[in-house]
Amino acid sequence: MLLDGKRLLISGVVTSDSIAFAVAERALFSGAEVLVTAFPRDLEAAKVVVATLPQSVDVIAVDATSEEDLATLEELIRRRWGYITATVNLSTLD
Repeated sequence: MLLDGKRLLISGVVTSDSIAFAVAERALFSGAEVLVTAFPRDLEAAKVVVATLPQSVDVIAVDATSEEDLATLEELIRRRWGYITATVNLSTLD
């Protein structure tokens, strides 16, 4: 498949009609491994939506303005995969 062996970090999956959800879904169908981040206040909504994807995907709470959250995310990625192939940031500002 087109994305076999690729590892994507995707933000902004909060509703099933979002572009981020469509990207995550297509990436999974194309063979990629996916990790989703959500702003902490959107974490539960993101988990509900991500649970409808065709494969199990973890959702991690990350505030991109928090150095601690970013360091935690970096460590998680290093332990899980060692690296990521691409990031897709489709978050919006309220």
